[in-house]
Amino acid sequence: MSAEAHKAAGNKLFSQQLYEDAVKEYSTAIVHIPLTWAGLHEFPQCQNPTVATYYTNRALCHLKLKRFDDVVADCNRAVDIDERAVKGYYLKGQALTEKKRYAEALTDLKKGAQ
Repeated sequence: MSAEAHKAAGNKLFSQQLYEDAVKEYSTAIVHIPLTWAGLHEFPQCQNPTVATYYTNRALCHLKLKRFDDVVADCNRAVDIDERAVKGYYLKGQALTEKKRYAEALTDLKKGAQ
């Protein structure tokens, strides 16, 4: 299966509220990123916004599972790949709020709103 097929499977599992299984599919999508799409994963000069979506989708699952450190890590990766990944700033802001790191949360939420 391709990375996109794993993403689609993850989306379906997410809609069924099977977040743990969705995390596995998004993780597999990340592992199966074609080398030409790798972005910061393998080649810093090749950034692909599609890859950022795999990370933000997985971050949303982590948020539902209350794994806030994992949300922050995935969102950091997403915005490293695509600084226009609004969902990455938003989800990171939510996770930081849950961790009571309000000033940092506000900074990320403001970045996403720009």
